[in-house]
Order: sequence, then structure tokens, then C-alpha cells
Amino acid sequence: MTDSPNGIVPPPAETYHAAHSHLQAVLQRGRFAITAEIGPPRGANVAPIRRKARLLRDWVDAANVTDSQSAVVRLPSWAGCLVAMQEGVEPVMQILVTRTASPCKATCWAQRHWAFPTCCC
Repeated sequence: MTDSPNGIVPPPAETYHAAHSHLQAVLQRGRFAITAEIGPPRGANVAPIRRKARLLRDWVDAANVTDSQSAVVRLPSWAGCLVAMQEGVEPVMQILVTRTASPCKATCWAQRHWAFPTCCC
């Protein structure tokens, strides 16, 4: 039996760490996180990402920005994350892991350089 209204028992306070992102903070509080997916456009036009980010901004805790969606060349995930951040949406940068490490290394550098809070491979 718990005292929590949603039945989730949070971990002891000493196991908490300072959250690096809004998404992490939501999950640490034991809340249900709402995310959405923003698929980058084919080409370099960022207007579709801006439009999607503005629509999602007040409704999600974070938005996944996909990488190489549908196995076709699209705007890279890191570029879409920059645009989402500019529009007030916390991005989750996705990295497509390939046989060679070079693209992955470059994308990880971008994630650290622009301080995207969350990255998933």
C-alpha cells in the first residue's frame, strides 16, 4: 500500500540526482512523460520542423527528432534539434548507428557542443 495517489513509490531521496533536462525531471518525479516525434523534412528547409515544434510546444515534455527516417536522406537529427530548441521544445536527439563510427562520432560531438539534454542511439 502506498500514500501516492497514482500508486508509484518514488525512490529514496538520496538516490535522486539533479535533473539535466525537463524530461528527466518529469521521470524522476514518477510522472508519466508525454513525448512526440518530429520527423525531419527531405532537404534543408526547416520550416516544417518549426511548424511541428510550435504545435507541440505546450503539449509535450520532449520531442524525439528522428535520424534517417524511412532510410532516406533527410535533415540531420542535430539540425532538427536546434530548431526545436529555438521553438521552445526540449529535443531528444536520435542517432542512427551505422557500421562506421565516424557519423556517430560527429553526431555525438554535435549533441555535446549544443548541449542537447537527451540523446538516444
